[in-house]
Amino acid sequence: MHAETAYLFRHALVRDAAYELQPPGARAGLHALAADVMGHVFAADLDPVAHEIAAHLRLGGADIEREREFTQRGARYAHASYNHSVAIQLLERLVVIGEPRQAAEAHQRLYGTYRGYRNDIAGARRHAFALLRLARSERMPEWVALALNYLAGLEGKQRAMSLYRRSYRQAKRVEAWLPAALAIGNMGAIYAQELAHRRAERMFRSSIRLNRGANNLVGVGFFLGSLAGQLRQQGDLTAAFQASKEGVAILEGISAKRYLPTAWGHHAAVLERLDRLEECEQLLAKAEQMAEDIQLQHEWWKLKVHRAMVALERRKPDEAMHHWRGARAWLVENGRQKELEEARTDLCNTAARLKLLPPDAWE
Repeated sequence: MHAETAYLFRHALVRDAAYELQPPGARAGLHALAADVMGHVFAADLDPVAHEIAAHLRLGGADIEREREFTQRGARYAHASYNHSVAIQLLERLVVIGEPRQAAEAHQRLYGTYRGYRNDIAGARRHAFALLRLARSERMPEWVALALNYLAGLEGKQRAMSLYRRSYRQAKRVEAWLPAALAIGNMGAIYAQELAHRRAERMFRSSIRLNRGANNLVGVGFFLGSLAGQLRQQGDLTAAFQASKEGVAILEGISAKRYLPTAWGHHAAVLERLDRLEECEQLLAKAEQMAEDIQLQHEWWKLKVHRAMVALERRKPDEAMHHWRGARAWLVENGRQKELEEARTDLCNTAARLKLLPPDAWE
C-alpha cells in the first residue's frame, strides 16, 4: 500500500494499544472490512497483497473459504518470489485450514523450502512424514510416491535406494509419471555417487524420457544436467556439452531459478574439462549470484568450492582461498563436517598437483 494512502501510527505501542481497546467482535468486523476493501482496491492485481488479505480474513474469522483461497494464493506468490519467510508462514497456515490437496501442496512446498533454502533437515523431514500420512489417509497414491521420494532424499544411500524403489513402484502402479521420473532420476544420482556411471546414465535417460512424456520441462532440464555429468565422467565431452547446454536452455526458457544454479554448475564443469576456464568462471559466478539472491543454500556452498577449484586451475591461489573461506564458513556454521572434509581434500590435492599452496592453507 502506498505511503500517502496508508494510515501510519507513529509509535508501535500506540498502535497496539488502540488495537487492543477494540472489543473482539469489533476487531473481527474491521478485519473483515479491511479484507473486502483491499480486494476491491487491488482487484486488478491481487497476488502481491493476497497474504495481507489472508491475514485479515484469518483475524476476521468468519469466511474460511476465502481465507483458504487467499492463503494459497499468497503462498504461491511468495514462493515464486522467493520470499521464504512469508511463504513458510502462509504454507504452515494452509496445512491447518486447507482441503487435503491444498494441504498436500503446502507440505510439498514446505519440504523444499526447509531443505533447499533453510538447510533445516528436521523441518524438511517433518513435512515429508506429514505429507506421507496425509496422502495415505486421503488415498492419494501419487502424493504417497512423492512423499517417499522426499523421505529418501534425507536418508543414507542404502535406505534411500529402498525408498526410491518403493516410490517408483507406487507411482508406476497408478501411472503418476512425475514422481516416477523423480524417483528413477534420484536413483541415478546414487549410482553416480557410487561411480556406477553407465547405470547412472541409463537412469537419467529414463528419467528424462518420463519427464518429457509428462511435459515436465523442469525435470527434463534438471536431469539433462545430471546426464551431462555422467557423460563427462565417461569422457564423452561432446555429448556432455550438448546435454548440459540443452538443459540450461530449457530451464532458462521457463525461468526456473530454483534449478538454474545447478544446471549452470553442470555446464561449467564441462567447460572446465574443455579447458575453457574463463567461460567456466563467468558461468559459476552467475550461478553463485543467483543462488545467493534466492537464498539457495543447498547449492551456494558447492558453487563456492567449484569456483575455488577453477581458480586454482587458472593459477589464482588468492582467489581460490577467497572462495574457500566463504564455503568453509558456511559448512562449519551448518555442521556439515563430512562435506567440509571432502571439499578440503579435493582442493588440497589439486593445489598440491599444481604446486600452488601448502596443505595447511586449507585448514
